[in-house]
Amino acid sequence: MLVKWITSIRHGSLKKFSGFWAILRPMYRSLIILFPGLTVSKKIGPYGPFKLNRRFAFSNFDAWGGNHNRGFEDCIEAARGMSCVMDIGAHIGLVTLPLSQVISESGKVYSFEPARANQTYLIQHLASNHIDNVEVITDLVGENSLESVEFFESSNDSGMNTIALIGSRRGYDLTQKRQITLDKFCDERNLSPQLM
Repeated sequence: MLVKWITSIRHGSLKKFSGFWAILRPMYRSLIILFPGLTVSKKIGPYGPFKLNRRFAFSNFDAWGGNHNRGFEDCIEAARGMSCVMDIGAHIGLVTLPLSQVISESGKVYSFEPARANQTYLIQHLASNHIDNVEVITDLVGENSLESVEFFESSNDSGMNTIALIGSRRGYDLTQKRQITLDKFCDERNLSPQLM
């Protein structure tokens, strides 16, 4: 109840006090290290609730699907009853988790996420919610299959990891990742994706 109230004021009437939240955020994140198994129950748009890492306690995922994510709910509903769905750039699972709940009983979600920090949260969120119809693929997806591609990634969860050189200016770490094509991935596994 307290978390819900703080989240509502953080993203509502007190949103304009960003300096206040900038001070509280690191304090909270330092404190939660003491409780490694703690999760928070959060809805992602109208779906869930899902158990998420305590790091996201004050994230406003209830509003996910508004603003720049307007196609979110249409995407999830389009996957309803399907048996092969792909989430490319799965991040921490904000699309993968709801997809896992709406696909057919024998269906599978293939979640592609090359960034290590995002993978950690994605895998943790799947385990916390006892979801076993998702396979996490840790390769980059691109036009060509390549053994080594420069990839700039944040040491924290981020939706801004990139192969573009601009990543070096953001202070992201330069790593090397294998890149695969969706055609080759699907051919090797005899998959016919119904939604990507």
